[in-house]
Amino acid sequence: MEPPIVLSLELPSSADFTHLLKSNDTPLKSDIPFIRNIISNGQTRLDELNDQIESLQAKLAQLTRTRSEIAEIVRRHRAALHPVRYVPPELICEIFLLVLLSADEDSANRATIPWCLSLVCRSWRQAALSYPPLWCSIILHSYPTRDPLTMTETQLLRSSNLPLDISWQTDKSVDFRLLESVVAHCGRWRTLRLNHCRTVFRGALDWLRPTVGRLARLEKLEMVFSSGTLSVPDVFGTAPALREVILTDAELGVPSPLINLPSSQITRYRGKHELRHQLEILMGTSALVECAVSTTGRSTFQDMVRSPNLRRLHLDNFHILNYLEAPSLDTLYSRNSWSLRELSLFIQRCGCRLTKLTLIHCLGSFELVDLLRELPTLTYILLESRQRTLDALFNALTVTGASSDICPDLTSFLYGYHLPVEGTSPFGDSFSRMVQSRLEIHSAATQDPTIRVMPHRGLQFLRIFQLNERPLPPADLVALLGTLRDGGLDAAFLNLRDFEDLRTQDSSFI
Repeated sequence: MEPPIVLSLELPSSADFTHLLKSNDTPLKSDIPFIRNIISNGQTRLDELNDQIESLQAKLAQLTRTRSEIAEIVRRHRAALHPVRYVPPELICEIFLLVLLSADEDSANRATIPWCLSLVCRSWRQAALSYPPLWCSIILHSYPTRDPLTMTETQLLRSSNLPLDISWQTDKSVDFRLLESVVAHCGRWRTLRLNHCRTVFRGALDWLRPTVGRLARLEKLEMVFSSGTLSVPDVFGTAPALREVILTDAELGVPSPLINLPSSQITRYRGKHELRHQLEILMGTSALVECAVSTTGRSTFQDMVRSPNLRRLHLDNFHILNYLEAPSLDTLYSRNSWSLRELSLFIQRCGCRLTKLTLIHCLGSFELVDLLRELPTLTYILLESRQRTLDALFNALTVTGASSDICPDLTSFLYGYHLPVEGTSPFGDSFSRMVQSRLEIHSAATQDPTIRVMPHRGLQFLRIFQLNERPLPPADLVALLGTLRDGGLDAAFLNLRDFEDLRTQDSSFI
């Protein structure tokens, strides 16, 4: 510890100015010379110290500059040995491609990724320019401050002869020279997306006519026009590689354009048409594996549409099931499940063994129980209901290990409920007993293999969500979920955003 600073002054033995420093008293005339002497000597010492400090600060600034210069030299030389410099160019290119694929297929961000990556450094630019797959995703937008024609032609050149993914996602004015450049390479199209661009093309897609007979590589076609339909020329019916066709939005709400398709080779299809026309489209799709359809009207149809390979089906109503046979179906998603009779008759007629079932806006516990009796192979159920309680359903789903148990192989149960009255809860003893029974049966089976009970893993995944915007779940549900988690079940309550994400994922198989 440094000693206190004391000014060396010659003072009379009787001089004591402490009282002056602690008060507003007036000093004696005899004391004034001594006080002034203290001030003078102190200021001289202060000036000496300031000079020393300025000198030290100058030295410190010089040392700091020297340190920064040396640190920069070390950083640069350390960077020269950084492992990233030893990454092979082909691996860098693969990373570039993963960055590109991580962006939305038709987003403006994806359109700029190749250009941004090529501007980072010389080696990255060389890698990007020498890697044609990075330039194969061409998204046509109107850039007011750029030259889209030059950029598009540059991408077409850099993509070499590889298949192209073409997207048009704009309602702004169009430079038809851009279309001519893209059409000139139509033999390389792998994907064609024309979304929300009806006003751009003024009701017609005549610029596609030169592509007829030239779409040898086209695998996916997506046309979703939010404001009416466009007149589409007959150019896709002879595309030999076309397998996936999307003609409406994910909510099945936008009417689909009328397009001649090579139906016999389509494996994935999404569209919204009048019932008869929709059935005529499906009639020839024997290779269909995934399908999402919306129908309007309830006109009759004489023939039965058989889809022997259909595995996943997304509907907005069940009426089309009266004319459909899909014996291989294992996943069904319905947006409007008010009446389940048509679905039950479809299951009985086809004998399909569903493993995954999603019913939105479901009504009628007893109808639902009868339906589930027809589906012993279900492992996943997502159910939304606005009924106050589903006690009949929960009681029916309670298992005992007997052969009459409903959905004995159920591993995932997701339930969305609505609270019609503030403070009420749709979760009574019936729901708790149902969940506990499926955990206890599983526990008994694992402890005593001689017991003839369900030979499966038991309920593993439970999600509860509210269909209204009340932020918190009822207290009894919170307690129940906590108990279930303590018992090892993956159980949780979902907020509105998580629920929307989950439902979107559940319905997005096409």
